[in-house]
Amino acid sequence: MFLASPSVQSRLLLRRASPLSAVAASLSRGYSRSPPDLFWDSVQSWMTRVGRKTTLGASTALFSVCQRHVEHGYWQRHAHIGDDFRSTHMLLVLHVWMVHKRLLTEGKRGLLVQESLFDTLWDNTSDRMYKKGIPEISLNKYLKEVQAYSFRTCVELDQSLDQLKLSLEELNAKKLKDLRELEPQTPEDALQTQMFKNSEEAVVDSFAGALWRGLYLRREDVDEELVLSLARYVRSEQDRLMGLPADVFFEGRFTFQSVVPFLNVPQGGIKAGSGPGANSVASGRGAGSGGGNANSRQT
Repeated sequence: MFLASPSVQSRLLLRRASPLSAVAASLSRGYSRSPPDLFWDSVQSWMTRVGRKTTLGASTALFSVCQRHVEHGYWQRHAHIGDDFRSTHMLLVLHVWMVHKRLLTEGKRGLLVQESLFDTLWDNTSDRMYKKGIPEISLNKYLKEVQAYSFRTCVELDQSLDQLKLSLEELNAKKLKDLRELEPQTPEDALQTQMFKNSEEAVVDSFAGALWRGLYLRREDVDEELVLSLARYVRSEQDRLMGLPADVFFEGRFTFQSVVPFLNVPQGGIKAGSGPGANSVASGRGAGSGGGNANSRQT
């Protein structure tokens, strides 16, 4: 579903002929089919071209919303996202993923737009790599590498939503087992204080694990609470996108919220020289660390 395809622009070169002009051209070439048949064939072809234009327009608008949002400087100043290619790319992928989850709820139209959206993402990725100095002959090789780590994080985020399918008892039993392995010297009553209060906490915790691995690149200087704050932002924005009217969403007449109000983190979210803690975020053992299939949020 997410494989790169040829350039959107080259695939969607469209003729501008009207249905009636196409009929006239067909008749002038001596086609034996009747004018009514030719007319309706031309109408159908014209409607298909219009549909493709609409799909491309929606995907371009949605991608632009994501792209504009991740260009804000507060991602580096306040959320401490790296300014290297991989970190900034994964920040863009994160927002495309949120849009993709809404598109999965929009039937056939949503599937067509999300395919075009990922085409646009990969075209943009290739352009950015080329501007970074990657030779054109090597672009496909490096694009496959970028797609691999992009898909891995998307799958982890998808699997994080699977926490909603489990009961609170099942979620806490799994977390307690993980904590006992990670903190064998910690008393049982202390471990019990770290249990989830609801399934939403489990989703955020799992999101945080995926973000620490995929977006923060397992950086040990990043405070766990900063990553959890970003995970809460993702969950909040995903919720908000699901509630937008379809026309507003498909036309890209919305913006993402600023992440800054979510980042109420002591000491700026960066810890001095200490290694990662023992929770699921720092250990890389959040519930989203394995493979899984894509699931829309159950609301």
